[in-house]
Amino acid sequence: MTGVRVCGWGELDDGAARRVIVDGRPVALVRLGDRVHAIDDTCSHAEVSLAEGEVDAEECALECWKHGSLFYLETGEALTLPAVYSGLIRVRPEAVRTSAHQTNRNVKLSPNAWAKSVPNLEIETDDVVCSHASTVSPVDEDQRFFLESRGIPTGVAERLLLEGFFEDVAAAAPHPAVAETLREALAERLDRRTAGEEDAS
Repeated sequence: MTGVRVCGWGELDDGAARRVIVDGRPVALVRLGDRVHAIDDTCSHAEVSLAEGEVDAEECALECWKHGSLFYLETGEALTLPAVYSGLIRVRPEAVRTSAHQTNRNVKLSPNAWAKSVPNLEIETDDVVCSHASTVSPVDEDQRFFLESRGIPTGVAERLLLEGFFEDVAAAAPHPAVAETLREALAERLDRRTAGEEDAS
């Protein structure tokens, strides 16, 4: 195998990423201690440079600055996927006295999960009431404590809160069969999550 010199050891800061070009291909180099990792420098979700993101030494990963996705430095594989919501309220000039509200709520099911909301308002007239709101958080600790204080085990309490959170989505389904499919998919996902937590413990 023939090596290709791209930069010197001293040009790589420990815990930081650097973009280099190898045979016309962008590569992100990351130095962690006495090791150097090389992965594709282009995010798999958009044409942006991973080398501009932050290095997560604990996870041995590079974070995309745009989506927050983590890419494993050993393989280049995406460890987390982005969740990006882009909403739009557009009020035309003739739509006087419009009342429109946009809300995006996200719940994180793992420490590395990430979500981004991009609310947009395009208002072309006066006398309107428009708003937008967004939240990104793990399961609410106060709500979980409330259930735990009434004798409900932590795992069961958290599952009840998640089922309640996603019930709004299922209830808005256009057909009862779709709603049931969504509930079954959620139950299966929560079963896998519970099993994974039990294995970890």
